[in-house]
Amino acid sequence: MFELPLLRQGPIIQLAVVLILTANDTMSDLVSPIIDLLRNGKLDARARPFLVRLGDVVEALRGASVHRNVMYDLQNNTRVPYITPIDLTDGEIVGKNLRYVEPHGLENYSIAKNDVIISIRGIIGRVAAVTNDFNNAIVSSQMVILRIKSREVLAEYLHIALSSMYSLRQLEKIKIGKKMEAITVTELLQIIIPIPTVKTQHEVVNRCQLRSVPQSNDDKFENFDVEKLVKSGESDSLEFKSSMRAPLRPSNAILMIEERLRTPNDDRKRLEEALSRERLNQTRSLENEICKTVAAFMNSYGGTLLVGVEDKGTINGIENDFQSFNDKKNWDGWLQHLTNLIDEHIGKEFMMYIRSEAVIINGKTVAILKVKESSRPVFVEHDDNKGQRRTEFYIRGLNTTQVLSIRQITPYINEHWAHLS
Repeated sequence: MFELPLLRQGPIIQLAVVLILTANDTMSDLVSPIIDLLRNGKLDARARPFLVRLGDVVEALRGASVHRNVMYDLQNNTRVPYITPIDLTDGEIVGKNLRYVEPHGLENYSIAKNDVIISIRGIIGRVAAVTNDFNNAIVSSQMVILRIKSREVLAEYLHIALSSMYSLRQLEKIKIGKKMEAITVTELLQIIIPIPTVKTQHEVVNRCQLRSVPQSNDDKFENFDVEKLVKSGESDSLEFKSSMRAPLRPSNAILMIEERLRTPNDDRKRLEEALSRERLNQTRSLENEICKTVAAFMNSYGGTLLVGVEDKGTINGIENDFQSFNDKKNWDGWLQHLTNLIDEHIGKEFMMYIRSEAVIINGKTVAILKVKESSRPVFVEHDDNKGQRRTEFYIRGLNTTQVLSIRQITPYINEHWAHLS
């Protein structure tokens, strides 16, 4: 019989967790304290004996570094998927934009059903349990394969435990690096997780649904009533944006230049250059507003951003955004552009706090961005109208996105993230 070591554990910081309990469940005596620990960080005496170090229950195997020149966009009879952190979404390996490699010489980096994989470099803390669909796939060097040592630990349960904010906060504390954040395998194996009996693990898996979104009344996308939400109006946790990059109407400056171009003018070339600049500035302004709002939600208590909805609640959709792209004029192209914006202006490591989905309302596409509160401060870098690079800090307040002055930032951070000090 596999025996789990007992640990002495001090007070645990109160944490949010990414678990949604199914309605009207009656918890067993042991399931309740385990879920409460993951959800709230409350250590009940009944859960204490089941706290173990991750390294006691899994073996960690590093991923492989593969050069782009030997990756392929298409699969054949011999190639296998090459999994990177961006291929993990909502706790699953998503096969939309996978690259493929020849497995010869990479067998030691392959995954199998019941392995759990976790990202440890660049984008940190994305987790997935491996299914049959990805048997023998290769994982990148940004990830670690966690191979369970005993049948007394369920992969599905380990996935839930590692994806909880209880675990993510521990990962936050052991990160190293500034330009490229990372976690060492040695430190990863030292984090503490609860591993109860197999029966209890089964009950936790059955009664909990994993989500990579903040805990709230409208946590689920299923039955997400956008029209009802729009009618409720903007608030500290709800914001509308008409588009991400395609303005509904030109700015006054653009209208003035266009008017001058309609008449004979010796300065036509200069006016056309000015028109191009103004259009670019208007597009960048819209993109910056998206980034500012996302960062403000992260720096506050999370929230929902609806793109394709005007301030007054008119649903106009994001189809004009689609047409602004050179290649993918669809939702995939829109999402890729959003990812690039977050990477450039906020940091790709913060993508883990965003969940996105598109819904169609009366033939118009609305983007839903659910943003979770960040475990650390988030800054936005962007160019102002003069081309100067600026770094700013935003929060939500009085139903708007607000920038804090330099003297306001430090007190806010010290109070809002006091639990990390």
